Amino acid sequence: MKRFKNYFLRIFSTAFVCLFAFTSIFSFVSNAKASDVEIVKDSSTDKTAGKRTLTGPYLTNFDAPAFNEPFDTTATIQTNEGYQWDIPVIWVDEKGRVATNCLRGVSYAPVFAFYVPENVVLTGDDGSTSFSIKMPEFLTTLYKDASFLSVSNPSTKITFITTSSIVDFVGEAFTTPAVEAALFTSYNLSDTATAPVSSGSTNNGGQGQATPAAPSNNATPSPNPTPSPSPTPDKDLVEIHCSAGAIELLGKENLSWFTNLIRNVIEPQAVNLLMESFPSYSVAANTTGRDELGRKIGLYIYDERRQIDKEKDTEDVLAYVDSTYDKNNDSAYSYFIGVNTGTLYDYDIYADKIVFDNSQLHNLNNTLVHELMHAFMNDYTRVGMEGTVPYDTLTKKDNMFPAWFVEGSASSVENVYEYRQRHFQAMRTYTDEAGNQVVNDTYTKELLLSFYANFDDEDYGGASISTTKPDYDHQTRNTTSRYVTGYLACMYLSKLAVDSGHVSTYSSVLNDNTNEKGFDSQAIRFGFDSILYDLHNGKTLDTIVNEISAGKYANTAGFQNAFLTENDGSVDFCVDFLNYLNDVSKKLTEENDGEETLANGSMLLPFDTEKRSPLPLDDKLPPDMPAQTHYIITDNNDFEPSTVAEIDTYDQGGLSYPGIVYTNNDNMVSEPEDTNDSKGAMAAKATENPSDNTETDKPDDADIVEETSTEDNDN
Repeated sequence: MKRFKNYFLRIFSTAFVCLFAFTSIFSFVSNAKASDVEIVKDSSTDKTAGKRTLTGPYLTNFDAPAFNEPFDTTATIQTNEGYQWDIPVIWVDEKGRVATNCLRGVSYAPVFAFYVPENVVLTGDDGSTSFSIKMPEFLTTLYKDASFLSVSNPSTKITFITTSSIVDFVGEAFTTPAVEAALFTSYNLSDTATAPVSSGSTNNGGQGQATPAAPSNNATPSPNPTPSPSPTPDKDLVEIHCSAGAIELLGKENLSWFTNLIRNVIEPQAVNLLMESFPSYSVAANTTGRDELGRKIGLYIYDERRQIDKEKDTEDVLAYVDSTYDKNNDSAYSYFIGVNTGTLYDYDIYADKIVFDNSQLHNLNNTLVHELMHAFMNDYTRVGMEGTVPYDTLTKKDNMFPAWFVEGSASSVENVYEYRQRHFQAMRTYTDEAGNQVVNDTYTKELLLSFYANFDDEDYGGASISTTKPDYDHQTRNTTSRYVTGYLACMYLSKLAVDSGHVSTYSSVLNDNTNEKGFDSQAIRFGFDSILYDLHNGKTLDTIVNEISAGKYANTAGFQNAFLTENDGSVDFCVDFLNYLNDVSKKLTEENDGEETLANGSMLLPFDTEKRSPLPLDDKLPPDMPAQTHYIITDNNDFEPSTVAEIDTYDQGGLSYPGIVYTNNDNMVSEPEDTNDSKGAMAAKATENPSDNTETDKPDDADIVEETSTEDNDN
């Protein structure tokens, strides 16, 4: 089916929003009859000479929406005489934003940009200047309780047709100065919202077809142009991305291949995988008028064995994402990916040269997916990731997501059960009467509770995420609580989101397609996606935890203190879930003739898969890979500014507060007694300068980096 170019749709979507914001200067018609839309014309402006008169227009060639599928963005107007032409369509969600994919649990309304080609005149069956457009039957069924209405702009000869439900959406969503400013700075409406010009033709046995011409060359380009992913041939990408130490140790030939592997193979696939796996990310990526996910990111490649920059050449990590605010501009947010070749290249004594260790490719793939999940959340849930606060009486720490949630979220999309196996194995280990450490065949409630309460490793810290534990907020040795317990906590919260009805496509995380007791990774992933969606749209983590637990946990701290304790339901879930992964591992090992094969644990893959990586273990990009549009690596080895405007993140939710609090006046507000009050019309912004925070008020390196692949290799 034909599709209008994105910027053409953006023109119509922006014009539509502005029409509804200022309806007093346009004609507004509501139609009681749901199946027809009446168009009232001013005949004094029509020039009919040389034009063909047509009647009986009806809307066709338009697909009904399907859950988790893209909306149809083109419809066809057909007349009694057989003439037809295409018109663009946009879909608006309940927050007044243009949507591209249909998600369960969200209300939408279509908006048809109707116009009459200049080579024809439409009239009523009786010859009057007013006529009605017949709408598809599925639309009248979907919106049976609503009437159709139209908003016309005589100067452009475009009539926007939609349902009465759109009034609620747009009326509430477009009152903030930030949104209005974004609309009017992104488009020049007087230049772009022009009526399409068309000419008649004769075909199909004399049936005329009116076809709209392409948009004018004067149309304002898309405010979010897609950067080209192809490197410029004459650029030395090794010199651009790699440290002098890495070049000295590995040589340009090795690093040329490796730079291409990261920049043009693994990173684009990892971005695409996250886009496809989380519907909320997909919707955000296709939002028009503003960026909700970043389009560019920097890449720095180094080798810890030749450390040059002590701040960037981080030791004992495979990769990391670092983000910061410009010290001179607290609204300029930037980030880059760092990749350490220290464990990826070794000297081959037989070949007498340094070579890439192919056995580490799956760990590299998983780690980059993990780190890019951080990058996505840095934009999509920036308020909680960075601790943006609405009051000057708060600090970043008051609104920053806890480390277990940040790292647990990213761990849930990598091969965590395999990669962190020593920790998971410790969860079913006990000391026998002779003082020997014995690994039990299964996970039990008693062993898991004992591990959670007592495990305290010299290098990796304690397992508990309870706020009452002294090691919970330790800056150097809480890997176990962040990555392992955080993973289990995020999986359990996802389960609660499904159980509480936040995911309409699933009522349980158990796999209904097997007679064995199993867990459905997609159900859990959609549960977590609903949490991300709510955070992005203004709910705090405290509120979400309270809602999905039906009030069992008052807030995030209450959840942390109850998680994996004697009478909490999280214990039963974690025991069942871990035993399922353990059973999968046994089955895979048996199928591989006794060679130990561990379950992956990533919610991006079926839990019973033997795949070690969610990405192909190859150094070539799949031929069917979609063109990359977001987080494209630029010619930069340092912080790359995010294309997500800081002001567009303020209505997200953090740990306990939204990024902004609405008030009834234009003045900056002090913190009220009830800081959860977020009603009102104007946004008051009072953010804390990150440079003023102490070291304990911001995440340390362990919050944003992944350990090397050698951590669990001794098991």
